[in-house]
Amino acid sequence: ELEPGTCEAVSGDVDAGTKLGTLLRGNLFVTAVDEFVPVLRFHDLFRDFLLADLERREPASIPALHEAAARAERSETLAIHHFLRAGAWDEAIARIARCGDELLRRGAIATVERWLEQIPAQVRAEDPEVAYLHGSCGWLRWDWDRARRGLRAAVRGMVRPEQLPRRIGATFQLVDALASSGERDEARVLLDEVARMPLDARGRVLPWAESLSIR
Repeated sequence: ELEPGTCEAVSGDVDAGTKLGTLLRGNLFVTAVDEFVPVLRFHDLFRDFLLADLERREPASIPALHEAAARAERSETLAIHHFLRAGAWDEAIARIARCGDELLRRGAIATVERWLEQIPAQVRAEDPEVAYLHGSCGWLRWDWDRARRGLRAAVRGMVRPEQLPRRIGATFQLVDALASSGERDEARVLLDEVARMPLDARGRVLPWAESLSIR
């Protein structure tokens, strides 16, 4: 989507809004998302042509253009798309971590998975926030193997005080994944650990454990 602020940030052209209006009035391969701002969208084939032309002429400029777009973008999901395309992994991970829980609560599992798959495996393996979201996606899909791998890494890696709420959540999910896949001894050990943590409003450990029939 072509929005004046983003176009100005990427191109450096302070007259970007006026030029978008000219494109709209000329009906030059665009449709209007918002005619008043204006916010435009290129027709798919023309957009693909322009991107291919840029990749042919100036491939080295593309990451910086995506990063500039990401920093100007008001939509978190579009900003994440641009940071991923820029290869700005740290910023992409920080943004994904910030909105990932909410997206998973709304059922947007595929969106979070698609983002995570674009991050190199080595980078994913070193970041507990990514491991947590990766494991949570597996847990929500009843993919116990993926859930165990991701959530174990998250529980080990989330050591900062501000990560405690997520670490508790990851531990509960891991206990469920372990119990559901028959690894009840490890689940009991984890329950003993989480029982010593300061639990929040999401519940108390013993009734929850009894519901899993692992006590």
